[in-house]
Amino acid sequence: MSPASLTYMRFQQRPVQRLFAGYAASLTPDPPHEMLCQDMLLTALREQQYLRPHTDKGTGVKRHVCIVFYLSPDWREEDEGGLKIETPPGETIILSALFNRCIIFKPNLLHSVTPFARSAAGKVRYSQTIWYA
Repeated sequence: MSPASLTYMRFQQRPVQRLFAGYAASLTPDPPHEMLCQDMLLTALREQQYLRPHTDKGTGVKRHVCIVFYLSPDWREEDEGGLKIETPPGETIILSALFNRCIIFKPNLLHSVTPFARSAAGKVRYSQTIWYA
């Protein structure tokens, strides 16, 4: 087994870290120490790519927490391609995909990725998404 595969397997079995435990407790009635990584996804979006409105509820296992890390050092706010979240009272929040930003939200919230601006021409927007169940 490769070192990367072994690290991935260890990460999946690790409960929500203490750093997120308080926040996770506010999102779900399940005790944070019982939530494990359910899945991970690395995304690379390019010009003219975006994500339509959707939820990350998943199938089979109920996801409680979604964590997105942005990994593109040259990404700027004016490049757009932000995470658009629809909140229950009917409000919309757009969060820029800035490098090293971490966004934590409930997977059942309707969300999308906005189209890129012209300033993002030639850039790739990398992100790592982790779901805890």
